[in-house]
Amino acid sequence: MERRDIILKGISKTDLGIEVAPWLAAIAPRAAGYNIRILDVFDTETLRARGAADPNQSARDCTAIEEVDFVGSATEIAALVPETDHGRYDYIVSSHNFEHLPNPIKFLNGCAQVLRPGGVLSIAVPDHRGCFDVFRSRSTLADWIEASLSDPQKPSPAQVFRAQSVHARRQDTPSDPYAFQMGISPARLGCETDLRALYDDWKKGTALSEYIDTHCSVFTPASLELMLLDAQYLGLISLEVEEVSNTTGVEFYVRLRRPIAPRQLSPQEHIERRNTLLRRMVMEYSEKLPERKMPLLRKITRKLRALGRRLRGKTP
Repeated sequence: MERRDIILKGISKTDLGIEVAPWLAAIAPRAAGYNIRILDVFDTETLRARGAADPNQSARDCTAIEEVDFVGSATEIAALVPETDHGRYDYIVSSHNFEHLPNPIKFLNGCAQVLRPGGVLSIAVPDHRGCFDVFRSRSTLADWIEASLSDPQKPSPAQVFRAQSVHARRQDTPSDPYAFQMGISPARLGCETDLRALYDDWKKGTALSEYIDTHCSVFTPASLELMLLDAQYLGLISLEVEEVSNTTGVEFYVRLRRPIAPRQLSPQEHIERRNTLLRRMVMEYSEKLPERKMPLLRKITRKLRALGRRLRGKTP
């Protein structure tokens, strides 16, 4: 299936939907007949001005920017959508936006308010092993709970520091330092962050006075599914996980649904499902082992050859 077909699975053009921050690549464009509303932190004029000022974008690309209906952070989706329209929307789609949200729990609960019973939230999320977050540790439910309690309106100083302090770049392709892929050898990666300057910015409160866009959360498929499962079990969110795909390219896809008849997992069911996901999280990192075995195998082979020469009385 094509990427768009995966994200829009089960969604028709007549369904009423919201797309979050599509920029130049709307998944459900109005031009294709979708009954869609657009939510973005910038209004239409600002988006088009930013697009026109970007030398990497063409004039044709900028015309693809959709008219924005709801202006503000996606975290505030429940406040941005008129209360009279709550419970009306059939679906919400988002591509590479969820990881930017400083308060994911608030966003998920906002989506539950806006969606009708049975409505779907469908998102595409980068796998941190295949992007500039590769050096980072996976986010945890504790990170989400902490953000939910403090309710940041923008990425917090800690979230900015956490992301930028280990921001990875390709060392072997200086002309394209962000040409990432899954399973890339760590030997080809590096981090060039000025850590002292970053720390000074934190102390000065730079992130408090400015909106610094960053990946506030990072995931693998199993780690995100575990966080969603645990959040739902604890009553932090009401959306239920319908499907989490494996990684395709450098991203994976998640479908959540506002349940018509909510079902609470028993403690035993929850333990069984989370243990399965915990084991999968470990297995996800073992998926990279074949890529790392080859250099090790060559190193071992060289040592064995050197040992063989010495045993035959030859110089290594």
